[in-house]
Amino acid sequence: MTHRSQSFIVGVLLTSQLLAGCTSWQAVQVSPQEFVQKGAPQAIQVWDKSWVNVVLSSPTANGDSLTGTVRGVRTSVPWSTVDSVGVKKFSSGKTVGLVIGITAATVLLGAVAAESYNSSWNNMTWHF
Repeated sequence: MTHRSQSFIVGVLLTSQLLAGCTSWQAVQVSPQEFVQKGAPQAIQVWDKSWVNVVLSSPTANGDSLTGTVRGVRTSVPWSTVDSVGVKKFSSGKTVGLVIGITAATVLLGAVAAESYNSSWNNMTWHF
């Protein structure tokens, strides 16, 4: 594998990790039962009436309970205790903030490096 292809792969992996950070949990606008019965995504965040939350993977509506997996353990939450559910969604605000932050940091580091280079170059003593 060439250095160029390795750099490309590293860039793709870093970008995918950064984009994964541009998501946030957002409450769904329909009832939790209706949402799960229509076909829920891979994972949902469930808030109970005391505002304790848990992330259920592979959620399903199972009679009077919401069932899913929490860290590999099958878990059921009674519908009567569920206050709301949320899903991970892309956040444009976080993405814009991330892009601005990375751009600002790059410009700042470039300016510091350029100033450091210019300072050391100008303070050199020349002997002919």
